[in-house]
Amino acid sequence: MTNQNHQITIENTYPCTQREMVVRIANRIYQAMDCNASGQDPMYFYDSQHPTERAILAAAEEIFGMFWGDSPDYDDEDDE
Repeated sequence: MTNQNHQITIENTYPCTQREMVVRIANRIYQAMDCNASGQDPMYFYDSQHPTERAILAAAEEIFGMFWGDSPDYDDEDDE
């Protein structure tokens, strides 16, 4: 058995804040569950106390970290 090191590189720029990207990811997860939060306040998942929505937010933040190498840093909103 050979040990192959596979690697992918993703280089892209998105015109949004890190929070907006996390919300986009959360919305995709929510839609996969046959629910829809698009059109809701951007803080919908952050303000929700529903366990499923809190879990979706946590998963979205984990996915963000997988692609960007770190947890989201919501301080980038201070620049707006």
